[in-house]
Amino acid sequence: MQSDSKNKTSDFIVFKIIYPLLGLVYIAINPISLFIFAFLISFIVYYLIFRNNIFRKKFLFVLAPIYLGILFTYSISPKIQCCEFELTHPNWTRLKGQVYDFNISWKGGKSRKSTADISYHYIAGSQKFSRTAIGVIDRRSHSIFWASDNEIKDSNLKLRQEVTNYIKDRNFKIFHNPKTNESRLLIPLNFLLLSNSSGFSIIYGMLKIILFPFLLIMIFLSIKKVTKLN
Repeated sequence: MQSDSKNKTSDFIVFKIIYPLLGLVYIAINPISLFIFAFLISFIVYYLIFRNNIFRKKFLFVLAPIYLGILFTYSISPKIQCCEFELTHPNWTRLKGQVYDFNISWKGGKSRKSTADISYHYIAGSQKFSRTAIGVIDRRSHSIFWASDNEIKDSNLKLRQEVTNYIKDRNFKIFHNPKTNESRLLIPLNFLLLSNSSGFSIIYGMLKIILFPFLLIMIFLSIKKVTKLN
């Protein structure tokens, strides 16, 4: 009886407190529009399959993978990110502007990525604005634990070349909020960009962590088999 009571208490803490709080934090740090979109899709899918109300735990098992799938798709597509921004910021105006400088730096620690700070200017009305977008583009390292000096130099060099090409091809958009004079630089506008995606980086890293011990086991079993045959 005591163990049952402890299990119920732990289940309550995990499923009623910890998981909901983690979910709320995750929703808060991502665009709320993506959660609303995922909720609507999940509602339709859930109703078509189960034909009952959504106030059940089963609905969460439908919502979670759909929401994560939408977040992953959003993270790998700058084009979708741009469309989402335009859709959720109807009062912002798109203006022509120029990128006049950028800086590439390496962020170590848990981040392990090259990042670009880009300076740009534009004219809104009769006023000229000069802004710098901090960390607007990333090139994430897919190393599991650390990146060597050569990998860091190569990552910075590749990101520098990519940003140069984006600017040359005018592969960017500048948006301005006339009420607050805020601005937003969206660069690049590619439909697919894996190197800038945190979602792809997480999945790729997890696969490497899983595959590494698997390969070691396979090598060990192969050596053991050859030893027995000899």
